[in-house]
Amino acid sequence: MTHRNSAKSIILITALTLGSKAFGFFREVFIASSFGASPESDAYFVSITLTALISSLISTAVATTFVPVLCEIKIKEGNAAKNKHINNMINLLLLISVILTIAGWFLAPLAMKLLAKGFQPEQYAMAVSLTRTGLPKLLFICLGALTAYLQSEQRHITTAALGIPSNLIIILYLLILSNRYGIQGLMVSGIISVGCQGIIQFAAVKKLNFTYQPMIQLHDPYIHKALWLSAPVFISVAIYDINTVIDRTLASSLDTGSISALNYSEKIISLVLSVFIGAIVTVVFPLLSRDWSRNNTGSFLNHLQRGIHIILLITIPATTGLLILSEPVIKLVFMRGSFDEHDASMASGVLVFYALGLVPMAMRMFLNKAYYALQDTKSPLVYGGISVVTNVILNLVLVRVMSLNGLALATSIAAAVAAFLMVVPLCRKFPALQLKPTVVYGIKVITASLIMGISAFYIHKFTIVRMGLGTVAGVICFLITVITSTVIYIAVCYLLSIPEIKAILKPSFYSTKKEASREEKKQHGR
Repeated sequence: MTHRNSAKSIILITALTLGSKAFGFFREVFIASSFGASPESDAYFVSITLTALISSLISTAVATTFVPVLCEIKIKEGNAAKNKHINNMINLLLLISVILTIAGWFLAPLAMKLLAKGFQPEQYAMAVSLTRTGLPKLLFICLGALTAYLQSEQRHITTAALGIPSNLIIILYLLILSNRYGIQGLMVSGIISVGCQGIIQFAAVKKLNFTYQPMIQLHDPYIHKALWLSAPVFISVAIYDINTVIDRTLASSLDTGSISALNYSEKIISLVLSVFIGAIVTVVFPLLSRDWSRNNTGSFLNHLQRGIHIILLITIPATTGLLILSEPVIKLVFMRGSFDEHDASMASGVLVFYALGLVPMAMRMFLNKAYYALQDTKSPLVYGGISVVTNVILNLVLVRVMSLNGLALATSIAAAVAAFLMVVPLCRKFPALQLKPTVVYGIKVITASLIMGISAFYIHKFTIVRMGLGTVAGVICFLITVITSTVIYIAVCYLLSIPEIKAILKPSFYSTKKEASREEKKQHGR
């Protein structure tokens, strides 16, 4: 593949991933519009926790670790053997999913007693019913094997685009049929959307001459290897999901709509992390891995430090903006239909305390990859475990003092603890890792962010007074505030000589200057 084709593929995959994330975000917006922060939405979000937890644990672990195994099979035994082993994995996962679905039907009441202990009888019954309705989603955990197959064949575009049609199905249901079939129909639309992913993936692998065969071999050495490799990924995913489960379980004992408020606020934080920080991690991780494999410690530390600086450059102003504009953000994104002022007030309060943890959450994401580049998968698991314990303890303490906001603050503090625990060993391992430049860099970014934040506060206040509180006026005021404050932030960063900003702005300045010089010479020539 040429450099040009490779660049095109990367751009296309990035665009499709962003499109998938955007459609997923719009899905949450329309759920908020249709059901608000209500007993029904609380029951829905709790009920999908069980199936989402199991699906993500198994599918993500298999999709991540089966890729190198499939590549090894192809090199050693060829495509025919590869098809045989992928069929074996698919059928084993199908067998497991059938067992889990049947078990889930009987265990749903017990699971909801644990996850939704604060629900009233009617809401509890609704959560059990929704859980049982959504259990067929588990039958599609075999899609993790198909994802691994496609990625092993360098067919990333299909997997990157899967979120677009699947989320579109749910969005269409919410727009057209939600008034008729309600929250149960929403769960069914989720099953159909996952089925759509399966159809697309099967169509994609068929083009690679894949043929399905109903076969199971329990003593397959490659399957054993893949399952062994999956263990650390499985635990890592579980640690993140356990935090979510704990938060929602405790929120079920609070006011109606608390679970929904947590979910909607978390989606905004997740969007920032997945789109911006995810892009940084994607670019820097291969560089860190390459440097370490070549024993180039100097280059490794340089890329590590630059990655940290870029994360600070993005997350500190994002935190400042969310702290100041939390309520306008929630209202702009979610407040329509059944989502009212009370729901917006609840969600914006949660968003403030989630935003406090945006920087450590991003650092934890990035440092996880740094440890993986060092081929150290145990340390992130240990620090993640400590983070979960911290989160549980703080949840139990802060929920009594701060109610729902305490759960969000506990998550943010736990993320900060994990990030700190990951930084300290790196500093000990690499004495050459310079903290002073990072501290100076952080102070500059904080200064620029504070100036931006003060400007945003007064600009938004001024525009609201001038334009009023209508929906259209609110959108215009918000856009004016964001654009103006972003320009101010970039200008202050430039004046403070922050290298990344100067690197972005200087080339265009010099190119403009050169073009002006050329034009002047032409004029003289005439």
